[in-house]
This record gives sequence, structure tokens and C-alpha cells, in this order.
Amino acid sequence: MPVAARALLYPGCRGLAEAARRPPAGGWGGHPVLVLHGGADRANPPALCVAAAAALAEAGAAVRRVEYDGASYAWDYPVHGSERRQLLQPPEPAGGLPAGRVESRPWPELAALSATQVASFFARALAP
Repeated sequence: MPVAARALLYPGCRGLAEAARRPPAGGWGGHPVLVLHGGADRANPPALCVAAAAALAEAGAAVRRVEYDGASYAWDYPVHGSERRQLLQPPEPAGGLPAGRVESRPWPELAALSATQVASFFARALAP
């Protein structure tokens, strides 16, 4: 069954451009795709996210890309105690770090903003 819209947060930009070349059943068909990523995310470097968004658009998706300046991987990860920095394992390898772990700096205000942007995106995309 086709998906009406997709929101991708720190989306694995290394593999996303390749995935765009293999469209889902029924193709991209102009379906909206929201790509959200951090400007300081080592697992999803901005240049790769720009290329991935371009590949999705070229494949027929209606893409909106948002880069949050200074945001790391998993900016919406909950803050535990006084920790302001954590090492997390993204779903795909991130070169240059032990075991592929990347720094995450939780940013509660950005988490709230991005959640609002995703909700607004779906409200607009799924409106009758």
C-alpha cells in the first residue's frame, strides 16, 4: 500500500540517496517527504543529506529538507540527569568513531520545534 507522506529525522543520509533510486511500490508519485537533519551530525553529514534530498526529488518525491544548524545526531534524545553529551550507535556505520558511535547533544527546545514541524507537515500532507 502506498505511503502518503514520510518524515525522516537524522535519516541515514549515506544510504538514502541509494534508496531513492529504488522507489517504493507505486513509485514516489510526488508524495511529500520531509528530511530533518542536524548541521553538526557526524552520522548524517549535511552534504550527504543535500545529495539524498536531491536524489529523492529527482526520483519524483516532493522533498522539503530542513537542516538544524548546530544540531547533532539524535537531538531529540531525552536528557538523563545532567548529561548534555552522549555517544549513541546510529543504525548505519559512522566512519571515524569507535564502533560507529557518534556524539549526541540533546536539545529539548529543538525536539519540541521539530515535533511541531513534523506534525504540521503531516497535517498539511494528509489534509483531504
